[in-house]
Amino acid sequence: ALFSPQGGVGCTTLATNLAIAARLNSNKKVALMDCNLQFGDVGLFLNLQSGKTVVDLVSMIDDLDPELVEDVMLPHSSGIRVLLAPLRPEMADLVTADHVRRILTMMRQTFDLIFVDTWPFLHEITLVYLEICDRLLLVATQEIPTVKNVKQFMDVLEAIEFPMTKLALVLNRVDPRAGIDPLDIERSIQHPFTGQIAANWQLATYAANRGMPFVMSNRD
Repeated sequence: ALFSPQGGVGCTTLATNLAIAARLNSNKKVALMDCNLQFGDVGLFLNLQSGKTVVDLVSMIDDLDPELVEDVMLPHSSGIRVLLAPLRPEMADLVTADHVRRILTMMRQTFDLIFVDTWPFLHEITLVYLEICDRLLLVATQEIPTVKNVKQFMDVLEAIEFPMTKLALVLNRVDPRAGIDPLDIERSIQHPFTGQIAANWQLATYAANRGMPFVMSNRD
């Protein structure tokens, strides 16, 4: 699960590119689920358009099986399969935490790797991701409001006794001109970064606008 308590830090860019990279570098069966249920953009980032979304599974939740779930998911040219968010923001209310749990549990029977792009809210559905994920990628950037929110979210993780061995803290859009050193952020958050990703606004924006993730168009 990829999460940040601050919107706009690049979770969808990371989720789409990580899922495709995992597929391109292995023979594993990879799924990507868009759980930004109000304003999900995974379909745009992958140039996928369809009327099929997670809401279709909600309407058949008591009859779910792996084949039904996979039928609602969309195939991408990279080889991954994608479960899109609802088409309209108000439809997010149709999807409950129990629905998400049951859908992900069913997906686990079919897929080797499941990447979940999430929304920046503490919500009942968020607690489902935290409970069942094998790895939580917590995304930060070099902005003070983001660092503050990530630090507060780390306090929440501690309060709910989240296993920190499952946490991977990622610093996205690293820029030496940002005015705040990554080491200072680590000291503030009191947790080391698992990875740091250099800022490349032009490449990331161009890839998003084309609907072609850069691990496919610019693999170097």
